[in-house]
Order: sequence, then structure tokens, then C-alpha cells
Amino acid sequence: MDFATSTQVLENAPASEFSSRWEIIRPLQSTKLRHSYVARSLRSDLTEHPVTLTVCRYEERLLGNVQYVENVRRRLHHEAEMLSLPMNFLPEPVDLFICRNEHDIFAFPDARGFSENEPVLVTEALAGTPIERLVANGPIDEVRALRIALRLCDLLNDLHRWNILAVEFRPEDLLVDETDHDRVWVASAASLQRSDEKGRLRPKDMVVPLTDFDFAAPEVEAGRDRLDRRADIYTLGAMLFHLLTGRSPRMQRTDAKASWRAIGHYSIETRSFVRRCLDLDPAVRYEDTKGARKVLRQALLAAQDVADGRRNKVRTPLPRATAPGGGSGGTLEGATEEVKVRGRAAGPDDPLVPGLVKIALLPVTASMKALRWVFAEPRGG
Repeated sequence: MDFATSTQVLENAPASEFSSRWEIIRPLQSTKLRHSYVARSLRSDLTEHPVTLTVCRYEERLLGNVQYVENVRRRLHHEAEMLSLPMNFLPEPVDLFICRNEHDIFAFPDARGFSENEPVLVTEALAGTPIERLVANGPIDEVRALRIALRLCDLLNDLHRWNILAVEFRPEDLLVDETDHDRVWVASAASLQRSDEKGRLRPKDMVVPLTDFDFAAPEVEAGRDRLDRRADIYTLGAMLFHLLTGRSPRMQRTDAKASWRAIGHYSIETRSFVRRCLDLDPAVRYEDTKGARKVLRQALLAAQDVADGRRNKVRTPLPRATAPGGGSGGTLEGATEEVKVRGRAAGPDDPLVPGLVKIALLPVTASMKALRWVFAEPRGG
């Protein structure tokens, strides 16, 4: 939206402990039910300090539902409480009030004015580009995506130390500061939830945010099993998948082949990390951010080596090795740990096993095509 010549002034409710009036300068970002703006205080001593003003829009069809209206307000109060945590990646809350200026003229084209009784949250302004906008023109490069994911992993680790679960981060919730080595800021803390000391949370105890669960673990959406920190590992992998592909990670649940194919050209380390984080079974994911960070760091170093020309791009690995015609039997997984080639341990470009051992694994009815496979040169030879 373009900045209009007129401006709108919001004044908090008389019952608020604050005595403030806010002037909207320009729109910042909008989602279905939340709109954020850059604003400034009309107090003479604060006019030079811009803030972020976020208003929660009510769904008009539910305005008559008192419980719904109360839940929207409760979620915003919960967000203000989470923002009060002493963490430098969270904006500091400044004001929280219910809009009373129903007759104000809104400043921007094609946008309606603020409605009576809509809750408004004012926070300090943070610099950065929303991830939603970062991938608007397509995926970003692998090195930068991994660097942002590493920053997000550290952010999650800090939250877990305070027994807070992120539950779900969406692209519009996170800001990337390109002037500070892609530092990540949290623009919206609506999904943050308190857990017990072991990082567990019962779904019924959640202050459920307004969300479509695109970046949340399947157990969060199901709302049955007790959640733990592995749900945050999922949202970490979901955000990395989005950075690498520009697509919704939810596709992975219904079309696994298509979603994994979307990252097929990236390094083995990156693909393995994403697939493990996005596994539907929490038991398969990394147990905590410490384990995830170690693997993520290795993936970043490998991607940097490729980008700087210190290492050739990693080839797509061989599929799970099974003797031709042998069905599910005859797996050769892990054979490289046993075999010795030319007096040394087998390397990534060596055959999995010598040709004669392969023959022993073949069924008696093996075709000539299978025999050609046995004596074929190893990939990359």
C-alpha cells in the first residue's frame, strides 16, 4: 500500500494504565486476521521512536460470539506476556489496549478503518525482512537458508531454556536482519507456549493461536498426544524447507515424493536434515536443538565448501542397495563399514562390495542384465 496524506490516530481505552496516542505512519504486513503498521507516539518526548502497531481483526461472522471475541483478546494478552520474557530476539511490548476510535478515517487506500473493540498491541520496532517476503520471488540459496536455520535453531534453544515451546513459526512471524549476518527476530510471539521443566505440554493447556498449521507438527494439529520439544524441531525443518523451496511444508504430508523431489538438488547433509526434522513420527526427529544444531552446522560447512569451490558438489547417493530380483531381501546397507578395498577402508566412490560377493547375493534365476550390473564400474569411477 502507498502512504496516504492523511493519518489515523489511535487512542487507548480510558481504563488502560497507559495514557498514549498513536499515529500510523505506514503499513508493515498483513495476514488474514492480523495487520501490522509502523506507528509513532504523539507524546513529544517519544515522537522520534517508531513502534510496530498490530491490530487483531475479528471475523465479522463471529462477532456475535462472545467466547470468540474473548479468545482473540486472550491470545493477544498471552502474546504480550511472552514478549515480556528477557530475550533479545523478542520485541519489547509497549502498549496493549482496546480500540475506541470507531470514527477515525483510515489512512491507506483499499483498507477499512479500525473497528470498535478491536485489540491492539504496540511493540518496539524491529529491523528486518519477513521470511514471507524473503522467498516471495523464489527459494534462496542453500548456504543462506542453512545460516538462517542455524540462527533459528539457536533461538529455539534459548526458548527451551526458559521452558517455552515455539509450537509453530510461520514465515510472517520471523524477521531476517540482512544487515546483521541474517540475524532472526520474532515479530509475533502468538504461538509461544509455556511447558513443564521437561519441555512437555498438553494440548488442552495451550493458548491456541489463529493458524492453519502449515508449519506445525502433525501432533500439534491432532491435539491428542502430549507435545514436547520435538514439535519445535519439526517447525525448524518446515522453515528450512520453505526457504529452500518457497513451498508449503504441508505438502510433504500428502505428497512425500513431490516434496522430497523439491530438495533433490541440494546436498545430502541438507536433505537428510530436512527429512528427519519433517518426519511425521516424533521419535525419528532430533531429540533436542543440541543434536539438530550439530548436524545443521555440518550441513552449512559442507554447503559453504561447495559454494567456495573447495569441494565438488555431492552427488545423489545410490538408492537402498538390493540384489536385482531379490525383492526386499539382500540389502547391502552398511556393507561399506565391513569391506576393505585395495588395502584401505571403502570410500564413497568405491563399490559397495566386490563383484564376487555380489554374485553370491544374486538369486539363481538372475538375468544377464543383473550380471552386467554386478561387473559395472562403480558410480564416479
